[in-house]
Amino acid sequence: MARQKIDSLTSLRFFAAAAIVGSHARGHFGFSTNLLAPFELSQGVALFFVLSGFILTFVYPDLNRQGAVRKFWLARFARVWPLHLTTFLLYLALLPEFCHDSPAQALTNLALVQAWVPIQNWFFSFNSVSWSISTEAFFYLLFPLLIRNFEKEWPQKLTMSFAMVLLMVAISNNFHYPIFADDKVSIHGLMYVNPVSRLFEFVLGMTVALFYRKYLANLKLPAARAFVFEVAALLSVYLLTFNTVRIAHYLARFPAVGEGGRMWLEHGGVPVLAFASLIAVMAWGRGPVARILSFKPLVFLGEISFASYLLHRMFLHYYWNHFAPEHGAWPFAIYVAMLLAASYVCWALVEVPCRQAIVQGLKALPKPSMSASFALFALFAAGIAIWSGSPLTRLNAVAVNDEMTKMASAESTVSGRDGAVIGPVISPVISPVNGPGTAGSESRPSSKNNAVFWQKGKVAFGDDLLLLGTKAVAQKDAIKVTLYWQALRDQKIGSFIAVKLLSENNVLVRLKDFRQSLREERVKTGECFSNEIVIPANEMQYVHSMAFGLTNPIGKGPVVKVLDGDARCPLSLYDGMVAVQLGPRSLAAKSSKPIL
Repeated sequence: MARQKIDSLTSLRFFAAAAIVGSHARGHFGFSTNLLAPFELSQGVALFFVLSGFILTFVYPDLNRQGAVRKFWLARFARVWPLHLTTFLLYLALLPEFCHDSPAQALTNLALVQAWVPIQNWFFSFNSVSWSISTEAFFYLLFPLLIRNFEKEWPQKLTMSFAMVLLMVAISNNFHYPIFADDKVSIHGLMYVNPVSRLFEFVLGMTVALFYRKYLANLKLPAARAFVFEVAALLSVYLLTFNTVRIAHYLARFPAVGEGGRMWLEHGGVPVLAFASLIAVMAWGRGPVARILSFKPLVFLGEISFASYLLHRMFLHYYWNHFAPEHGAWPFAIYVAMLLAASYVCWALVEVPCRQAIVQGLKALPKPSMSASFALFALFAAGIAIWSGSPLTRLNAVAVNDEMTKMASAESTVSGRDGAVIGPVISPVISPVNGPGTAGSESRPSSKNNAVFWQKGKVAFGDDLLLLGTKAVAQKDAIKVTLYWQALRDQKIGSFIAVKLLSENNVLVRLKDFRQSLREERVKTGECFSNEIVIPANEMQYVHSMAFGLTNPIGKGPVVKVLDGDARCPLSLYDGMVAVQLGPRSLAAKSSKPIL
């Protein structure tokens, strides 16, 4: 039984995992939902399946010896289940608000059979990405049958596996299943997730391994000529993945293909042969690209890629649930760094030790490495740093009332950059955004804090919070809005403040989200606190009014209800949010040209 390791293919696992992470990162961190379009990044799963068939056939060319099948299944169990269990438990700890699945779904998930049920609530239960290792578990069960006499029977077995794809396409189309559905059989579940539809990719990988052993393993060519084969393989992958959607939609017009065939083609069917050729050429290892893939840092990333794959989705869910308004390169860099650190910890402290202990016995259990312990410590330190943001600004009701009274009685003008008095900055108005606002009888900006808007009134956000008042302050190149809240019940402050910036004709100019509490602190009934929202001046161009409300990552935000307000500044709602109409010169004092 061969026990060789091909470093270039180990590195290839990292790139497959990175494609899947990129697919799921779309719409997060400020990335477009069309990130790297038209590439279908989920095809990284198809590359995994072909690679899995190749590696298993390369390592286990036969299972004819006594006890070989049992040892194979034990090795496969040791390879995937301990880490699957660890990430399952971590999912429960990190995302309890997502855990609405039944005990039966938990059992199927732990038994790695959830992908065999073509219903989304089942195959995407708990840590959703584990569906793919459920599909892999199906391949592991069949592998002893597939590898038997494979050298002679590979044409029949490859043809039969493709025939199963055609059968599943026919079932999907003729029974008119919906493309997507949460609680019923869907084409997505049959053609993307179900192991029967993905078996062809695995058997193709087995076939490529057989071809490699017979023809490529001992073939020697100059590096320059080998590079030509590498370029050809990479170019075929690029062209087919780039044009996958176009090809799949074109072929879907034929009744024999339909939506079922389109689903399979989009998620791996189109580039699967290119993936197979890429794996064969990189395993050959004669060219410079394969040698680059054999660099130790890339091999290391490939080693921890299984952990990265199982962790990345729950980390994204956690980010979305707690840090969704944080956009840009730094939040993404922190996410990647924490994902890689956590992946290394899981690989070094769970995956490798458990695999060795299960296969070789407890005596083979390695000692925990210092580097893994350090990485675990670094994760805890990073977590503490992330959660040690500015505390919630807590106030008492008397202080809030005094502040609003002070704002109501203040009268002043605001100076511009050159020190000249430019007059009132805004006429305070809160009115229906769908109609013309009614200006207040007087302007009330304070000379001390350059207030450009104030409002005193009460707005209930469900049974959670009461908005007591609002003020806006013109700063250099920005406007700062302060919201004063009172808790209606004991609760953890974990919502986001959604702000819609609207033009004069109520056209959405920009949508922004802000975290209400960086630490997600708890407040008691009747306790008051404030939030500050800072909007850069360059984002206020064409903005005539704003509307704000509270949103939750899970489910709908609280219903907004106006209770009372200043008679001169009547409160109103816009699309279920508190509407605030701004004056035409609200930031003129802080900008070299009008921006509203």
